[in-house]
Amino acid sequence: MPQPPGRRPEWLIAEPIQQLPYLDVAVIDSDGFVTLPIHGRRLVSWLDDITKNIFLGDLKISGCVRITPWDESGDRVKELINSYTDTELQSDTEKDHLLILRAQFVRLRRYRNGQLKLPRLVIAQVSEELRKSIACYVAFFEDHIELWSSPYHHTRLLQQGADLAELDD
Repeated sequence: MPQPPGRRPEWLIAEPIQQLPYLDVAVIDSDGFVTLPIHGRRLVSWLDDITKNIFLGDLKISGCVRITPWDESGDRVKELINSYTDTELQSDTEKDHLLILRAQFVRLRRYRNGQLKLPRLVIAQVSEELRKSIACYVAFFEDHIELWSSPYHHTRLLQQGADLAELDD
């Protein structure tokens, strides 16, 4: 039976979930829209500001997209990219720097009901499937959100697992 919007997911062990970090799952539809889970959105104060609909996506880590408010560093990244595009690039190194900046950073827009429109570059970061609806993990933190691929999620579990080894007994 589908969960009514806004209710605590039944799979959560501890309650109440009123603090960050918070992890959930979202579906990226075949048009590239992902609806951020409402419970996580309610925990992140900067997502409450409906006037802020532009975000910066950072694709530096394989399998992970880090999303921050645009006003945090988006203008700085834009200026850096423009510093390359405003001049004729002389060397292959300069061309490589511009390509890497364009591959690492994207501008994301929030639409109705907490939906983000993800460009193909972002979808490719969290899935090998570009034309289907796919699931991804959404990690909510105070200052950013992360979209995780399934392999990245499992890598994080294994890395952190050593700290929780007493649970394996």
